[in-house]
Amino acid sequence: MTSRSSSPRLTLAVALSFFTLSFALYAFAPNEYSLGYCAVLLAVFLASTAWFIRKTLFGNYFNFHALFILGFFLVHFVYPVFLYPSWPFLFKVFERGFDPSLITVSTALALLGMSAYILGAVFAGKIKNVPPGGWDGGRYRLLEMPLFVLSLVLFALFVFFSRGNIARGVFNAYSAASEYLLTAFQGIFPLALIVSFVDRLRHDDGRWRSLFRIFRPRLVAFSALAVFIFLYVGDRGPAIQIVLIYGALFTTFLRPLKLTVFAVLIAAGLYLMMFVSQARTGYVETRGEESKIVAYYKRGAERFVPESVFDFGRDMIVNNRNLYLAVSYVHNNERTLGRTFLPQILSVVPGLQSVYVTLFHVDLQDISSGQLLTYHEYEGGARGAGLGNTIIADVYISFGAAGVLVMMMLFGYANMKFQRGAIDKINLYFLIAYVVSLSFSIYYPRSGYFTALRGILWPVAIVWLFDHSVQKAAARIIRPGRGAARDRERGGASGGA
Repeated sequence: MTSRSSSPRLTLAVALSFFTLSFALYAFAPNEYSLGYCAVLLAVFLASTAWFIRKTLFGNYFNFHALFILGFFLVHFVYPVFLYPSWPFLFKVFERGFDPSLITVSTALALLGMSAYILGAVFAGKIKNVPPGGWDGGRYRLLEMPLFVLSLVLFALFVFFSRGNIARGVFNAYSAASEYLLTAFQGIFPLALIVSFVDRLRHDDGRWRSLFRIFRPRLVAFSALAVFIFLYVGDRGPAIQIVLIYGALFTTFLRPLKLTVFAVLIAAGLYLMMFVSQARTGYVETRGEESKIVAYYKRGAERFVPESVFDFGRDMIVNNRNLYLAVSYVHNNERTLGRTFLPQILSVVPGLQSVYVTLFHVDLQDISSGQLLTYHEYEGGARGAGLGNTIIADVYISFGAAGVLVMMMLFGYANMKFQRGAIDKINLYFLIAYVVSLSFSIYYPRSGYFTALRGILWPVAIVWLFDHSVQKAAARIIRPGRGAARDRERGGASGGA
């Protein structure tokens, strides 16, 4: 009994120790670049995250924390330790300039954010290593077919409205209607996959756990088609999301992923994503001739010639500069105090963000911290050239270092609660939150804090409405029959007496 109660206390003590050390390293970070100091920051990051991942694995490396930490490492630690000292301009984006004196303190800020994340996750408690089962999947069978059909219709309309550019394989050339349809598709299709999975999980007997046995063949085929089209046009985000949802469900409940397999899949994924980024093309390049599959492959093969191992993580690493710009912005301007968060939160309700921007005459730079950095980088011009973001930069622009500390702690707490609720409590609402959040896990470190908010709340709202309307209506229909049966039983009993 004593050993069981001391283990959580020891875990909390270790997390607090890493957090205290990270706070001290941030407080005393020099106002100039120091390779030695950045190396110490990296060492603390690796030690704390390795300890934390080991505590939260339970045999499965394919979980939110491992994927998020991997992305976080690429975005915040590779450039200051491995690239800036010898190859500061290996990637052209760094040629645009930034203040090198902010590299060390920015890296310390990232470490503080990660330590707060770990502490928040530890506060949320430990996950029990329980076997899968106990899902009341049959309860939501009525949702499965309507969600699949709706997803199919939304995707078909999305392709129809941008069919010309999609046929050519043109990147970032969706019509306005297609953008809205894609948003709706990304909100509905994950729920279709999750509902189908929990229904079929009830019948799992531990044998022949193939993709088509656990997921309905029509869903797998449709998913493969959608992933192919997204990769063909170079839109990696929706493709990654679909693949990660399958991985999350399959490895969490059926077949945990070992480190070696996880490492191979990550390496292959990084290569594929970089290949796609080089193979995709713009509209101007394809006016003369259409982009066919062979031409697509040739473009990728010709353009993607890695000069170093860092090229495989380029799309993540280049976002490190955005953190330096964010720290510089806060040093020279007022913090936004959540102003750049509000439009993202309002976007959960369709159309509300546009109403807010129009009624209150919100500047384009205030729509997000990424827009804000772009606006100041180009002095209000080059609207199409988005600089991107990092999760630490997004929070820091609004609330400074204190905000990073508090909000990253809440971020870790929430995602651990999602994971615990999905596995320990066998709760569909928690499962939706965990799986959708995991589908953004790689993207989170290079994006905004509320990136997955809409993706989580839309499916949760659909299930809630189903529980409080369809299920109650079905219960009302069933009750009269049960009441009549009870009356007949009573009548028979009295007659017999």
